[in-house]
Amino acid sequence: MNKTFTIEQILISVCDYYQIEKTEILSKNRKRKIATPRHIFYYLCREFTNASYRDLWKFTNRTKNAVIDSIYKIRMQKELYPEIKTGIEGVICIMFK
Repeated sequence: MNKTFTIEQILISVCDYYQIEKTEILSKNRKRKIATPRHIFYYLCREFTNASYRDLWKFTNRTKNAVIDSIYKIRMQKELYPEIKTGIEGVICIMFK
């Protein structure tokens, strides 16, 4: 997987997979329906872009700790919860279309 992406491309892919609006991911909404895709978005940005934590928190208007905690959470949960792993794989499939 040597293809690189922009933050915006990953955002669009996450929104397509989860059928939510970009404004919802960028909002302060903490409902699981929005928070999980947001966490996956952060995780995939770190995996597939050269974006720093600072780039991500500036892009989403969140705190540094919110971004770091989200990425850590997804790294742990993808091994424990099949639905998280499936979500990540689904978004990656959309990204590579």
